Amino acid sequence: MICTEAKVTYAHNDILNGWKEIAQYVARDIRTVERWEKQRGLPVRRVPGAGRATVFARISELELWLHSSNLAETEPLIALEDQTHSRPTALAIAELPTLSEAATSPTIDSPAPPVLYQPVRPDPAASLIHHKYFIPAMALILGSVFAIFITQPLARRAAAHTPPPAHGISAVSASPAGPVRQSQVPGVDALYLRGTFFFEQRTPDTLNRALQHFTAAIEKDPTYAPAYVGLANTYNLLREYSVVPDEIAFPKALEADEKAIALDPSLPQAHASLGFVKYFWSVDAPAAEREFQTALALDPSLVLAHHWYGSVLTHEGRYTEALRELDTAQRLQPSSSAIFTSRALAFGLSGHRDEARAMLEEHLSQDHNREDHNSSTTHIVLGILDMMEPHDVPGFLHEWRRGAERRQDSESLDLVNKAEAAYHHGGEPLMWQIMLAAEQKQHSYSTARTVRMADSEVLLGRPDQALADLDDLMHRHDRAIISIFVDPMLFPLQKDPRFVNLRAELRLPPGN
Repeated sequence: MICTEAKVTYAHNDILNGWKEIAQYVARDIRTVERWEKQRGLPVRRVPGAGRATVFARISELELWLHSSNLAETEPLIALEDQTHSRPTALAIAELPTLSEAATSPTIDSPAPPVLYQPVRPDPAASLIHHKYFIPAMALILGSVFAIFITQPLARRAAAHTPPPAHGISAVSASPAGPVRQSQVPGVDALYLRGTFFFEQRTPDTLNRALQHFTAAIEKDPTYAPAYVGLANTYNLLREYSVVPDEIAFPKALEADEKAIALDPSLPQAHASLGFVKYFWSVDAPAAEREFQTALALDPSLVLAHHWYGSVLTHEGRYTEALRELDTAQRLQPSSSAIFTSRALAFGLSGHRDEARAMLEEHLSQDHNREDHNSSTTHIVLGILDMMEPHDVPGFLHEWRRGAERRQDSESLDLVNKAEAAYHHGGEPLMWQIMLAAEQKQHSYSTARTVRMADSEVLLGRPDQALADLDDLMHRHDRAIISIFVDPMLFPLQKDPRFVNLRAELRLPPGN
């Protein structure tokens, strides 16, 4: 999804099926890993009674074995080949250290890269209302619903809601167009593919590892454009899965995307990634549109472009166009939970809330999703849908809590506890009064208004004040303004001429 060389679509993130995948992961040929199992204890499992060929391995166990093994330097890595039509893997001899270990722990391929960003624990004494997950709808405002590509099995119900493919692409998964880009520097492709593999796992730890591997690839070959795109997209996700602030992540992503395009203007993944940053960070909808159109012109089957462009169109309230792009992305990569979730949100916001909720709840009911860290996004989307009319506040609070639990987000858990207490004590009006007061206290040092204030004011029956707040946001070029058209708490304002004028000021086409 990041680059044509690597489109990881594992059904289970921790499972490698068969000798071929195991061999590719540890960067050896099949004969070598079979020998390692017999002579060196390589942790390979077999399906009982299924014979020799039915083997599998858990990545977590392989990583532990690799880390503790002293692999012979004389056994070469397998040669990199065009893996467009095969299941790509992350190639390396042994696990590279995490970011926190990078300064002191050398790697086999290259010296350890510097720590680009060490996550900082939030100050528990700070006001909780400042957190970007103030409510699940605010996660949408920051684009967090759509920045995530989770590769897990698709809910069975998804196909029933998928119209015919757009852009003339068949229902069969299409291979990316254009040449496979490989580095001429030994070891760079291995670092890149390994970084891509860790990127696909979507946890704070694996994203830190991905960041390290992409950085190491760039240090070995500063001209390798795909590694810069990998770096940019990792920063985009670090702001979702860890405490990396937007103010750090987005500028780094923008710098990496621009470097990639300077090195290779025909790299479609770079234009798609830049389109995402232009929309959610630069608040430049026309520029984002141009980048997505460029990416799709260069590669009409690029999943990343269809997914993120569909996400932007959803934010703009252009649901018909959004669903067309998301349908295409889903057909190209039917195993992506993130695309499925993005499409369910667009489908729900377009007037099919109950059906979208049923799709997402069935998705969560799958055994593999019950305790998955990444299912937090699904809970966030369910919470957003709960705030459509008629409001389901208990459902909203429940999903907010579940999402915070999955993210291990102590700040949001503390805040949802206060919201629940207020709701049970005085109902919805008291809850929003407390939320508004907390937000005003947080910004007592400034006259600036916020979207969170506008949300609370709409729900408290104060539309004029909410519109004044949004006008203030517009004139201050606040990034939150870009997503107000898809915030269900602001839906009561959508027919107000003052609200409609905000679309024109942002140079957005009409919604549908």
